[in-house]
Amino acid sequence: SLKGGYVDQVAEGMILENEAYEAGRLEQAKRHAAEWEALANKAAEVGFRDIRRAARLRAIKLARPSLRERLRRAPRRMRRRLEEELLPPNEVMLKAKEGEITPAEANRRIPRRQRAIKLLRPPPQE
Repeated sequence: SLKGGYVDQVAEGMILENEAYEAGRLEQAKRHAAEWEALANKAAEVGFRDIRRAARLRAIKLARPSLRERLRRAPRRMRRRLEEELLPPNEVMLKAKEGEITPAEANRRIPRRQRAIKLLRPPPQE
């Protein structure tokens, strides 16, 4: 539906704003905020009510708890695994190069969109 489209776009904007804010990119966060505010106002002009509320609910549903959040709530035995997932991609790459972890493991730890190097294929087995 048309309203659903607006809700999705505004929710997406809210998520982007939040991610930028959490990463400390305040200028970018402000830009995203301005964008979704404008969209919400436009939706209101067309006659859709409470777009903001609907979008906020949608955003909460879409933005799965971040790794940091999961880390905070994790029982001790899971913590180490999650902490390792938090390593920045370049450190993961280093570990893989030094053979501390397998390429498959490295692939699992680096989100697809951050993989600079299409990762370290294992050497072909003869």
